[in-house]
Amino acid sequence: MGPNIFLLFAGLTISLGDAALQPAPCDKSRKVFTEGWGVITDGPFGSNYTQDSHCEWLIKANNTHKYITLSFQSMGTECSYDYVFVYDGDSFSAPLLGSFSGKTDPQNITASSGSMLILLYSDTNYVLDGFRAEYSVTSCPGNCTHQSQGMCVVNTCVCEGDWGGKDCARRLCPEDCGATQGRGSCHLGHCRCSPGYSGQSCSLHRMDPSGNR
Repeated sequence: MGPNIFLLFAGLTISLGDAALQPAPCDKSRKVFTEGWGVITDGPFGSNYTQDSHCEWLIKANNTHKYITLSFQSMGTECSYDYVFVYDGDSFSAPLLGSFSGKTDPQNITASSGSMLILLYSDTNYVLDGFRAEYSVTSCPGNCTHQSQGMCVVNTCVCEGDWGGKDCARRLCPEDCGATQGRGSCHLGHCRCSPGYSGQSCSLHRMDPSGNR
């Protein structure tokens, strides 16, 4: 029998011996990440998390003015029984940003306190393949959507053109007001509709009763 090789993942230790993958239960300790970017997962690809899990991951920026964004790459837990909880801070008394269960990937989540705490909880029954997520630490929320739609100035996004929101990810003029179809145009973050058109994106025509899209 060949030697066993042990790999340490964020919440699980697996043994690679004779091509066997044997996830060990979470030890209920807290794993701390201080790098500016990283990957958090409950275990190796292709394996399930364990029953009765209580895994914690704490992401800490180098100061409290930083933002931490978590982006889920995959999600699979027993719906309504096993959960991933995300907190804006370093303890369970911090504001809860979201609780997620099932097989739908959550939208990006951003913590503004300089810390983000993630908890995987599972009961003693059915288990699935868990989750995988990437995190990044930036000076502004979402890095102002990769800095292509705004600039980061003193921890605040200054948005360009018709982009808005804390991370410059929201179009102030939906569908560009249908400018290419002649429905309207964008002026100072608001749609100015052409005669005969109305609605937030100038998509409602007076001869079309189907409603605003």
